[in-house]
Amino acid sequence: MKLYRGLKSSEFKPYSSEIDNDLKGVWRAILSRRSKGNWSFPEHLAEDVLRAEKLLRLQRQHFTDRKDIALSYAKANKGALVEIEVSQEDILSKFRIEFQNFGRRKKSFEIVYVVDAGILHKQRKKWKLKVISMGDQ
Repeated sequence: MKLYRGLKSSEFKPYSSEIDNDLKGVWRAILSRRSKGNWSFPEHLAEDVLRAEKLLRLQRQHFTDRKDIALSYAKANKGALVEIEVSQEDILSKFRIEFQNFGRRKKSFEIVYVVDAGILHKQRKKWKLKVISMGDQ
């Protein structure tokens, strides 16, 4: 099955162990405060928290089986289209499948395929990952 993802940015950055370590450091500092009963925003970590929030977007990748949807999003944002080819067994074992806009299911029955970015990175060759820039189109 082919799955697609439209990205805003023309750069596709895979989730890496460096990103994971960076996030764990920020979470460690936040959890240390919260374990002591301090639930306020950690102003002294503001830059780290903002950076972590952006990095978290890379942690899970959301795909659709509708190329038209992903392509229109990528084009509208002059970003990129990510395409992978995944067996149904891999989808069932490595992805979390969710309903999308379930209330509108009678008119548009959509699902989303969510995969951990680390798994996507490890499987990129097997799944024939392609990134197509829409910036020039």
